[in-house]
Amino acid sequence: MSAIYDGIAAEYIKNRENIPDELISSLKIRGIDFEGAKIADFGAGPGFLSDLLSSAGGIVDAVEPVEEFISHGKEKFKDNNKVNFNLRYAENSGLPSKTYDIVFVLSAWHWFKRIEALEEAERILKP
Repeated sequence: MSAIYDGIAAEYIKNRENIPDELISSLKIRGIDFEGAKIADFGAGPGFLSDLLSSAGGIVDAVEPVEEFISHGKEKFKDNNKVNFNLRYAENSGLPSKTYDIVFVLSAWHWFKRIEALEEAERILKP
């Protein structure tokens, strides 16, 4: 698979980890419980959000089409069985139907075919 970040992923990883510290705590305040939750992280990149979600107790399937990000993520999380990387697109994640409690997209929404990504999220979310 190919994407715009092929060839520059290392630079992205080095300079782009900018998730606000308050993200997870502010979601918890709003009643979102991550402990044991099955979470899909669409457009996961190298796993910045996946890391926070697994640290909060979530079990994360990171979906990402850039091979360099997948390689980085698999190496980073090789000892963390709560994060699994999938070389796929958000619109066709390959994840099982009706299995997930939460679907996240942190900063990749603008890259997606939105209707298809929404349909995929609806397909994999629990009823």
